Amino acid sequence: MSLLALVATASCLQISGVQGFEKGACEGPCDAGPEAEVASKCPSGMVFVPGGSYSPRTVGGLVRVDDLCVDATEVTVSAFAACVLAGSCTPLSSKVFCNYGVGGRDSDPINCVDVGQAKTFCATLGARLPTEDEWEWVARADKSGYDYPWGNNPPSAADAPERLCWQGKTRHDDDTAWSARPTGTCPVKSFPAGAHDGIYDMVGNVWEWTSTAEGSSFVFRGGSAFDTPDAASMTVKARRTAASAGYSGVGFRCFRAP
Repeated sequence: MSLLALVATASCLQISGVQGFEKGACEGPCDAGPEAEVASKCPSGMVFVPGGSYSPRTVGGLVRVDDLCVDATEVTVSAFAACVLAGSCTPLSSKVFCNYGVGGRDSDPINCVDVGQAKTFCATLGARLPTEDEWEWVARADKSGYDYPWGNNPPSAADAPERLCWQGKTRHDDDTAWSARPTGTCPVKSFPAGAHDGIYDMVGNVWEWTSTAEGSSFVFRGGSAFDTPDAASMTVKARRTAASAGYSGVGFRCFRAP
């Protein structure tokens, strides 16, 4: 005796477990499966992350995080420059180790940006900065609860492949791989082994601003390429606070509701 299984979507009725039908076949106009429907919840360049409950670093109890769309990468220099060119964002001043206006850094994360500038950029895309609880939920691979985005093994200089842009990475001073790159950031998506679910650089490269304030300071999370090579500072629970200003080790990414 066969079992009948029906999975309904907005435009499709999937039938499986029935003789005469191929498993997973669709009855009706079905051009895409459930995976495509999930992907379509978010704009291009963002990844859908289902919500849930967990106990974050900052509180003793559970918090609820709603479904999210999350930038696959930290906001890049080229993306921020385009916002400036459009007149929606303000240009950044030139400082040591800042990426804005530096040749060859278009694919690196924008840094030296204050909280207000980060919020403005996200708002132009209908998005916002995350709360730090939302940021940690995404960085820990949501329900997986990892210590690092890729799992529970800490990074080391011996990793092959390497997982993040930090001072511990073996290729940082290799002129062949990183020509004319002193201590600093890396192009986004340079370390796919450290990504999860299509989300890159949640730790390393630059810390990321959140909207969570503590007094006159804001929380940033994720560690950076400017920090000493301490694996503990790269865990998803690591956090720092500072007044809203532009720092070479801090950038951001945008979140929004699906």
